[in-house]
Amino acid sequence: MALSLGVKPYYAQNREEQKEGLNIDIMKAWLAGKQRVMVSTSVLGYGLDYPSIRGVVHLDMAYSIMDQYQEDSRGGRDGEPCNAVTIIPKNRQLLTHRQRYRIGTDEVYQWATSTDQCYCLIPSRFLDGVAVTCMLLDGAEFCGFCRLQEMEDPPEHVIDLPSPSHQRDDVSRRRIRADWYEADPLTDGRHTSQHSGNVFVHNHHAK
Repeated sequence: MALSLGVKPYYAQNREEQKEGLNIDIMKAWLAGKQRVMVSTSVLGYGLDYPSIRGVVHLDMAYSIMDQYQEDSRGGRDGEPCNAVTIIPKNRQLLTHRQRYRIGTDEVYQWATSTDQCYCLIPSRFLDGVAVTCMLLDGAEFCGFCRLQEMEDPPEHVIDLPSPSHQRDDVSRRRIRADWYEADPLTDGRHTSQHSGNVFVHNHHAK
C-alpha cells in the first residue's frame, strides 16, 4: 500500500532499522505536512494524538474491537469530522471459535458482519457496558448505517429516549466489502494544502 501511494510505511522495526531512524524521519515528515498519508501497521493504533487527521482507512478489520475502535479514533481528535473506512475482503474467513480471554476478538467479527444495526452498538457495549447508537450521542457524526436510517421515513410513533452521558464521537465509521486489492479507493492527498487534513492507513497484513 505504501509503495502504491508513493510513501514510506511506519511499522515495528528491528534494531538495525531503529538505528537508521527511519520511523523518526517518517513521523517528522508526516507531522510537518510533507507526507500527506501515513501508512502504518497497528504499531500506531494507540496513543497518537495528532489533531488534523480527516480519514482513517483499515485494510481488513483489526485484531479486536478495542483495536478497531482505538485505531479509528486516531482521527477527529480536534473535534472536527473524520471518516473511518474499513475495507473487508469478500472472501474473508471469519473465526467461529470463541476466545479464551475477552479481549474483543469475537466482537470485531460480529461488528464486521452485522448489517442491521448501528456500527457503534457492539463497540460501546463491549467497551462501556452500555449499547448506544450514533443518534443517541449528542453532536456525533453518523456511521454508514445511521446515515441510511436518517434518510428513511420516520415511524408513526416516536419515543424520546434520554441521551447517555458519553462524549461525542467525531468519527463516522463505514465498512466496505471488496475483493482484496482489486480496487484502490485511496488517493494520495499530498497535493492538498498543508495541514488541511491527513489520512491514516492501517495495514494489518504487511509492512
